[in-house]
Amino acid sequence: MWHFYHGGALRLAVITPDGKSREIIMGQNLCAGEVVQYSVPGGSWFGATPALGSPYSFVGCTVAPGFRFEELQLGERHALMPLFPSAGEIIEEFCPPHHNVSSRT
Repeated sequence: MWHFYHGGALRLAVITPDGKSREIIMGQNLCAGEVVQYSVPGGSWFGATPALGSPYSFVGCTVAPGFRFEELQLGERHALMPLFPSAGEIIEEFCPPHHNVSSRT
C-alpha cells in the first residue's frame, strides 16, 4: 500500500500479472483524480517517480506480509519485454538497458 504524504505528485506505473498496465497519480489534488493511497496488486511489477513538474514526492509504502530483501526481485528489461510487450514504454523507462529499477510485489 503506497501512501502519499507531501510534495509534488508521484507517478506510479504498474504491470499486473495478466499484462495490463496502468499509471496512478498520487497527490493531494483529489479533484484532479490524484489519490493519497494505492494498493499495488500482488504479483505486479511497479516503478515510481515524481510526476512531470514535481521536484520531489514524499511517500511511504507498507508491505504485507513483511518485506524481506532476499525476496525482492528487480526487473530486467530483457526478461520483462517478451512477457509484457504492451507495457514496453513503462519497462523501457523503469528498466534502462543496464540498470534494474522496477520491483515485483
